[in-house]
Amino acid sequence: MTIQKFDSEPQERRRYFRNYILPLILMPIVLLVFNWLLFRNHAPPGEQPQVQQEAAVEAVVPTSVPQRAFDGTVLEGGRRLVDAAGGFGDGSWQFITGAWRFEGDSLIQSQPDGFDHVANYVEPFRNYVLSAQLRHTQGIGGGVVFNMQSRDAFARSHMVRFKEDNTVMFWGFFDENNAFNGQGFAEMSIAEGELYKLDVHVKDSTYDIYLNDSLVLADNPLIYDQGYVGVTSSVSEVQFEDIQVYPLGGDAIGIAPEANDLLENVEAISGDWLFEGGQITQTNPDGFDFLTGLNLFAQNYSLSTTIDFSESDTAQDIGGGFIFHMPDRNSKNSAQLIRFMDGGRSILWGRYDAEANFSGEGSLEVPYDENGLQQLRINVIGDKYDIFVNDKLIVGDISLNANEGWIGLVSFSGPVTFTDVNLSLEGAN
Repeated sequence: MTIQKFDSEPQERRRYFRNYILPLILMPIVLLVFNWLLFRNHAPPGEQPQVQQEAAVEAVVPTSVPQRAFDGTVLEGGRRLVDAAGGFGDGSWQFITGAWRFEGDSLIQSQPDGFDHVANYVEPFRNYVLSAQLRHTQGIGGGVVFNMQSRDAFARSHMVRFKEDNTVMFWGFFDENNAFNGQGFAEMSIAEGELYKLDVHVKDSTYDIYLNDSLVLADNPLIYDQGYVGVTSSVSEVQFEDIQVYPLGGDAIGIAPEANDLLENVEAISGDWLFEGGQITQTNPDGFDFLTGLNLFAQNYSLSTTIDFSESDTAQDIGGGFIFHMPDRNSKNSAQLIRFMDGGRSILWGRYDAEANFSGEGSLEVPYDENGLQQLRINVIGDKYDIFVNDKLIVGDISLNANEGWIGLVSFSGPVTFTDVNLSLEGAN
C-alpha cells in the first residue's frame, strides 16, 4: 500500500482568501453600489429640493440669449440692488452660506459645491417685481429667493431656480422647519456661460415667473406675502450681473411693511372690529379679550402700534395690545399676551396655556397722557422679548413659550382704536 502525503496548505490558503481577503475586496464595492442606489435622488431637506412631478408645466421660453447685457435702464420707481456707484454693496447684503463677492455691479457666488447658498438684501418688500440677470460659469443651479421672513435663514421663504442637473426650472417654498415644498417645475435646459433674465412678479397672494421676458407660470399661490429678497446658487458658480426690484404697478416699490399696511389683511377672530381710514377699532364693550389676526407669522421682529383710549369709559377696565407667537392663527391657545389695562394707565403681560387659560406674569403702571393715546412696542428676539411704552423700555428679557408664531391685536372691552401698526422683521436694533 502506498501512502500519499496530504498537502493541506493550498486548501488552507483558499479558505483564508475566501473568508478574509475576498470580503475585504467586495465590501467597499457593495457599499458603493448601495449608497448610489439609496442616495442618487435624495438629499437632506433644504439641500436638494424634490419637485412635484404632477405639477409640471410646459415652458415656452427662449433657450439662448447671446450678447445680453444690462443697458443701464432702471424702471421708474425701481431700484438696482447691486450698484457700485450707488453704494449698494457690502453694507446692503447679507451672505448666509457660500463664497460671495462683489465685482463692480455684479454679485458672484464662487463655491461650486453645496446646496442653497443664499445672499439677501437689507430691505423687505411687498407687491414688487424681482429681476435678476444671471450667468452660470460652472454648473447650472442659480435662481432667486423672495418673501424671506428672516435675513438669517432659508426657513419660511419662496424660491425659483434651475435644478443643478440642468433638467428643469422649479419653484416652491421652505416651511418653518426649513423643509422645501415643491409647487411645480418646467422642463428645460439652459446653456452654461450665457446670460439669462429671471423675473418673479410678487403680488398680494400669488406670483408669476418669467424667463427672458417670456411667461413660464402665472398666479402660483404665495405662502408668505411679503419679506426679503435675494439670490441663490446650488452646486454651481453663478454671476448675477444685474439685480433689480421694480414696482408692481404704481409709482414706487412697496416697502414692507409700511404704516397701516398690516391692517389691510386683518381677520377678526372674536369681537366687533371696524376697519376705516387706516385704523381699526374694536367696538364691543363687554369685558373679554377680543382678537383679530394680522395674517403674519414671524420670528424676530419689532411690532408697534398707537392705541387710542379717548373714547373709552374710564369707569371700566379698558385695554388693548398684542397677542403674538400664536401656534394657530385663529386661537389664543399657547400664545403670549401684552396689553394695556385701566384705559391705558397700566400694562400686563403673560401667556395662555394649551387650554387657553391665561396666566399673568407681571403688571406695571405706566406714564399716561390725558389725550388717551399710548404707543406700545415689543421687540422679539429669540426666546425673549422687551416691552416699550412711548419708546421707553418698561420691562425687558421676558421669556417666551416659543420663538415664532402668528401675530394679532387684542382688545379688552371697547371701544379701543389701533393706528400705525408697524412691523420690522429683524427685531430690535
